[in-house]
Amino acid sequence: MPPQEPATPESPQTPPTGPAAPPPPPVVPSPAPQSAAPQEQSIQATANQLNNQIQTSLEKKGIPKIVKIILAVFFGMFFVFGLIIIGIVLLVNNGSKDAVVAGDQFVSNLQSNNPTAAYDQASTEFKAASTESDVATTFSSISASLQGTKSVSGKYLSKSGGSSEQAAIVYTVHTSNGDKYIRVILQKDDNTWKVLNFRSSDSPLEAKIE
Repeated sequence: MPPQEPATPESPQTPPTGPAAPPPPPVVPSPAPQSAAPQEQSIQATANQLNNQIQTSLEKKGIPKIVKIILAVFFGMFFVFGLIIIGIVLLVNNGSKDAVVAGDQFVSNLQSNNPTAAYDQASTEFKAASTESDVATTFSSISASLQGTKSVSGKYLSKSGGSSEQAAIVYTVHTSNGDKYIRVILQKDDNTWKVLNFRSSDSPLEAKIE
């Protein structure tokens, strides 16, 4: 065998000279990617919010229409109610027109102390309770105190017992001694207004049947 060469001893490593190398930067773990679930939830929340805003806007836009409908119904009912009231007033005025004419004539006969003409206006019930002489006596006692300008200050029209109509006409007479009042109660007999009774007073009288 050939002779082996002796191993050469390794020379010791020489430490590096000069400044030491900086340590490597720390390894920062990269953030984990966000999952898609929170993003989907955010999108869903935004969609819900937008939907709520749209519904609210539609509701607000619908309010004026509802208000218009309510106002239309209200004013329609008010209009119908007004027509009913006007109809009643016209009916009373038209129905009492002839009664007022008869009452005016009776008061004129009273003021002129004409019991005969006044008695011709009397109803059957009136004539059954009083004679023409009774009327003449009454007229003589009150006619002088009722001189003056008369005006209708109240009237009332009533229907009772089917077609029977009655009316109360109140007159204010402006005399030299102050206002006096006359109430004439009339009843419609055979389409003609007849005097049922009358009354005079120094105090205001109510337009009512009695």
